[in-house]
Amino acid sequence: MLSHVDEKPAAPIELWAYPDAAGNAAGSLYEDDGESMDYARQNLWLRTTATMSAGRATLTEAGRYRPARPKLSVVAAEKAMTFAGSTAQ
Repeated sequence: MLSHVDEKPAAPIELWAYPDAAGNAAGSLYEDDGESMDYARQNLWLRTTATMSAGRATLTEAGRYRPARPKLSVVAAEKAMTFAGSTAQ
């Protein structure tokens, strides 16, 4: 976990997917420079959307920001996790 905008990840960023009973999952990661208002003025942001269907993950990017980060990957979880009474498959 990163605690401030100047901190750089040391390892690839992982998006964890918790598929439902049919094997489907979706989620998004939003990134900008964390300092300026460029995201609003110049549409300078990046949204990476991960979708999973039948065990196959697809990453789609929208926006013009290109973060200086290592590789981004999707990891499919095999076990359900419980958060405040709801279960993620």
